[in-house]
Parts: sequence; C-alpha cells; structure tokens
Amino acid sequence: MPAKESLYLSIPRIQLSSAGGSRWQTASPELMKDFLQIIVEESLHAPAMFTLVIHNSYLPTSPRPEYQPWRHEKLFEIGNKVKIGFVSSTTQDPNFDDELEEYLIEGEITGIEVSFNEKSEAPIIVRGYDISHRLHRGRHNYSYLNMSDTEIVKDIATRTGITMNRCDNSGQKHEYVFQENQTHMEFLRERAARIGYELYVQDNQLNFCKPASQSSLQLKWLDEINSFKTRITSAQQVSSVEVRSWDYTQKQAISETATSENVVTQTGSALGSVAIDNFNLKEPSKITVVDQPVSTAQEAQAMAQALCDELGGEFIYADAKSVGNPNIRPGRVVTIDGLGDRYSGEYYVTETRHIYSGRVYHTEFSVRGLRSGSLFSTISTPVRLQPGQTFLVGIVTDNNDPQGMGRVKVYFPTLTPPDQPGSSKPNMPGVGPGNKVSPGNKVGSGNKAGQVEEHESYWARVVAIGAGQYQKGFDCLPEVNDEVLVGFEHGDIHRPYIIGGVWNGKDNIPTPVAESVITQQNMVSVRETIPKPKKILAKPDAGKKPGNVRLRTFETRTGHTLQFIEEDKGSSHTGIRIETAQGHKIYLNDSQKQIEIITEGGHSITMNDSPGKVFTEIKTKGGHSIKMNDSPPKISTEITTQGGHSITMNDSPPNVSTEIRTKLRHFIKLTDTPVPKIVVNSMGLLYLRGKNVRIYSDGAITSNRPVVPLPASPEDPMALT
Repeated sequence: MPAKESLYLSIPRIQLSSAGGSRWQTASPELMKDFLQIIVEESLHAPAMFTLVIHNSYLPTSPRPEYQPWRHEKLFEIGNKVKIGFVSSTTQDPNFDDELEEYLIEGEITGIEVSFNEKSEAPIIVRGYDISHRLHRGRHNYSYLNMSDTEIVKDIATRTGITMNRCDNSGQKHEYVFQENQTHMEFLRERAARIGYELYVQDNQLNFCKPASQSSLQLKWLDEINSFKTRITSAQQVSSVEVRSWDYTQKQAISETATSENVVTQTGSALGSVAIDNFNLKEPSKITVVDQPVSTAQEAQAMAQALCDELGGEFIYADAKSVGNPNIRPGRVVTIDGLGDRYSGEYYVTETRHIYSGRVYHTEFSVRGLRSGSLFSTISTPVRLQPGQTFLVGIVTDNNDPQGMGRVKVYFPTLTPPDQPGSSKPNMPGVGPGNKVSPGNKVGSGNKAGQVEEHESYWARVVAIGAGQYQKGFDCLPEVNDEVLVGFEHGDIHRPYIIGGVWNGKDNIPTPVAESVITQQNMVSVRETIPKPKKILAKPDAGKKPGNVRLRTFETRTGHTLQFIEEDKGSSHTGIRIETAQGHKIYLNDSQKQIEIITEGGHSITMNDSPGKVFTEIKTKGGHSIKMNDSPPKISTEITTQGGHSITMNDSPPNVSTEIRTKLRHFIKLTDTPVPKIVVNSMGLLYLRGKNVRIYSDGAITSNRPVVPLPASPEDPMALT
C-alpha cells in the first residue's frame, strides 16, 4: 500500500542576493518555472550543499522570450548568495492560506556548469555550499595555549566570521594544542572526535555539541514514510575501549576505560556492546588505543568514551524516503512508528537529501552514527603525510622549562614564515639563552588562558647521551636560536622530541672540514696498542672525497672547546685537547706522549713519558721552572729562577750530587759518589762567620796561598781585607 499524499502543499521558495550584499530578491515566476531540479543535501559530516538545474533552451532565432538563451545567466555568479526553502500550506484555497516558510539552506555559489545536448538545450547547473565551505579553504598553523576545545571553536568562528549557535562546554583546558597545516574544518572535527562531540553548520550557524536531539518529529510507515531500510550488525562492536598513554611527568602509565556507549538512536534492539554478549566470547572484545598520546587521565577518559560511542553508533544503520518535509534535518530525532517492536523507535538523523524534481518534492534521510563516509559527502580529505608524521626542522625559542625537565620549545620555519604576524621571531635583538623569542605569553611561563600563537611547539623533551635515573647523562641543552631536528611520538605533533642540533649556512661547524677530515691517501694509524687492527683499504685521493675524520670537536657558545684528535696534522697532535674561552689549556698528547697544562698567562706544567725523555716540568710565565727528570743517564731535579739561579739534584750514578748555582757562577756542590766531597766556589770573596768556627780534618789541611793569621774577634768581617 503506497504512502498517503502529504497533507502539505510544498512549493519551493528561492531568494537571491549579490556577493556581500544584504538585500534579498525573490526569484521571479519565470525563473521558478525554469527550475528543472532543486536538491539540498545536509550532513553532520560535510558542508550543506545545493544544486540547481535551470532550463535553458537554445533557440536564438525564436522571437519568443522563453526561448532566448542565457536570460537567467546574470543572476548566478560565483560568490552570489542563494536561499532555498519551501512554503508549506495546508490547503490550496487562497482564502485559507496558512503558510509556514522553512528555509533549508542559505549558501554561496561556488560552481557553475553548462551541459550542451543534442536537443538544442544547454541547462545551467548551479552548485554551492553553506557558509561552512569557508572552513574548508586554506591550511593553517596555529598554537592554542591554555584553551578548552570550546574556546578553540569559538576563536576560529570569530576569525572566520561564522556565528555560533549551540556550543557545549567541553570542560578541560589544554595546555597546548597545535593546528598542523590543516583546514579549520579538519582541525575542528578532529578536536570534536577526540571528545565525542559533533561539529557542523546548520542555518549558517556553527554547532559544537554532544550528540543530542534538537527536536522530535513523528513519522509513520506508509503514511509519511514511503520506504525504510535498516541494518543491525555486530561488526565493530566491542565490550570496552581502553586508552593507554605515558605520563612522563609522573613516570607512570595513564589508563582509562569506557564500557558502555552513549547513543541517541533508541529502538527495540539492544545496544551493540550488549548484543555481543550473545557470543559468549572467551576473551573480551576489547579495543586498546596505544597510538594516541594524551596528557591526563581526564583526556584519556574522554577519548575512550568518544571511541566507544562512535563504535556503538555503527550498530544501527538506516535509510528512509518520505514525502517532502523540510523539518527533517541532520541532528534531529525522528520517531518512526509502524515498524514493529524491534525497529520502531527514535532515529538520530545524520544526513538528509531534499529533492524537488518534476514538480514533486520528497525527502531522503540516513542514520549513520558519528562516522562520516556517507554518500552525501562532497569534500574528501586527500591522503597525505601530516607534518607531525615526519621529522621537522625547528628553531629553539625557549629553553627555560618551568618544570625543570630540560625541555625546550621550537617553532617550525617550514610551517610559518618567521616574519608572519604572531609567529616566533628567533632573530630578535637581545635574545639570549633562557629567553623567549616570540611575542606573547608562553606555556608554563605565566601565559594567559586563551593565548593563540602562530605558532610555537609544545615543550619538547631533549634526547641526551646516557640520560636516565640517578641524575646521570650528558647535559647539553639547545640554546635559543639553535636549529634542531624534531621527531614526534606516534606521529603526534603534540609530543615532540629534540633528536639533535644541526649546523647550517649561518651557524658554522666549530672546526673547518679541511682541518677535521684527512684523505685516505694520508691515513696514519696511531692505535698501535689495539691487537689485530683492521686493515684499511685506502683508495687514491680524488681531491674532494670524504676520508677519515681526524678531529672531533665540542665547542660551547662562548668558546670552551673539547677536541678529540685522531691523527697528527701540523701542530695538532693525536690526543685530547681542552681549552677555555679565556685561553687555559690542557693537552693530552698521545703522539708526543705527554700532558701539558697551560694557563692563560703562560704558566705551564709538562709531563712527558717519551722513551729517554721522561720528565715533569713546571714553568712560570716569568721564567721560573722546576724540572724533574726520570730517564737515565740523567735522573735529576732542577730548580731554575728567572734570573738564572739554580739548584740541581742528581741521582744518576756515578755522579750523585746536589749543586747550587747563582747567575754569576757561585756554586756549592755536594757530591756523594764517586768521591764524597763538598765544593764551595765563589767568583769573588768567600766568608765564613760564626760564633765559633772549627775546622776538623782527618788528614792534612792544605792551602795554595800563604796562611793569614785570623784576629781573635773581628768587629767587621771586612777588616779581614
């Protein structure tokens, strides 16, 4: 039995306006007669779309006005606005005209087509979208700091000039959210999906809310409903959804689970999570999400519930066709009767298609849960690699981690030019370590809630050599303005890691390549102590071919230097060289088998282990020195002053002695071997003075000069002259 005719007489109503205009003009009766087809498609997952097919006979020789071509062409230009609705009346008698005007869409023309056929006709096809198509234009890079998803939606709506309608409070504020080279619609739908919200435009107003019925419409099979198809399937139904992640601030796992879906569609069939219990599975049909990093348990719970709701929405599909009814809209619930206990119930409409063709108006609608992929989708997202799924070059903008974990922030120069308003500017004058270089407040540094930047990364953990527990590892934070390579955990741009720093055309390598690299032809092995060294197959030097690296340098911003030298070259010898920015030096010289310590002022200590030259020598800048020799034939200690005075202590047989010399060659020499003796030599006078001076000898006392009598107690030693 076919469905009854509608109680309503539905007549299309179309109004036109110029691009940017505010005055609306109702389509003329002549234009209305030429409409062959009017289609309005709406979806929770795609922009609302309209299609107008306009009759256009091409008989230019005919004098009749209705056969003149292109007579409506000037009314339809790209950017012009179109408003489409239906006027419904309960009677055709004009004396009892009870009209209700329902506009389905107010959109903008985005495309015009003409189809020339063999019947001398060229129908014009006009296509357009509601204002949400603006959210699909352009790709953007923004940082959103300390903002909830609701605040982010409102911010984008304000910047794009779209009015907000329903906007539920999403609750949690996010310390950092990044829009990575995405259209606004891609980004906002991604944010909505993470918390189980819907985002769509209806009546030119943006809605961001939990799935819920806006209103309920009563329909009955074979009255208002012509056809109805439904499907109930246990595919993709699960008993629970768990979201797991890692909280590196607490060094513990995050785990949250959702066990029951929240769906709007309610029929005599059970929920999908309940229906799968009929299988009596030995293992629970559980989904665990491990590749979506989250920062808090609250965020994990929201994501788990959102995925549980999404899967639960796949349990019931439905497609229906009814008499034309402009009240059937996405986001509304229709209560359908006459389908039996199992299939009668409330259905949440997600897509609609209003078709006016051949003077007949009917409505098709679908129930598809929270997922897109409907036949009415008009814009498909191309498959591409997101920036966060690759490595990105970053410029460090902040290394003052408020939590003291050694993290840094960067901006990505390939996403936003540094001179773009609101972006980070690493070359600002006066920028130094620990300073922030982009204008505005920063996360963790006293930033204000709601701060939007274009753009800066979240705090990135720095990969370090030996980092781990017990406060160990090589601590070398990147500095502001450093160029670094950034990777992302699970391809999520919200979880950056600094892999390392890189040099470029402006930031040079500490040591020129010509000093660091040697040619294969000139390779010299200095690791003679390593057993069975590997044989190096040298190739002829081609002039610019890379060879062994002879010099590895670590240099700080101010000039402190640590070098590992593998091969000799000029005055640079194999070993390790440490030098401060002020010029203090330590050389561990393997080639010459010695260690040198040199101060900025020129004081030095040299310790040499070369065969035949084993010694330690201490020198001052002024020329004082102490040299201790351990190598035969001269095992000795020598102390020398700047003026030339010296003390020499010799332990080398047969001449074991101690000698004291002055610059004028006065000396005292005490000899132990081979003949024990003491020699006192003066280049001038020699004085011996004491209260009592006694000279003892086991043998004779001799003199090469006459003996001079000594006074009993001279008052002045000079009197002896």
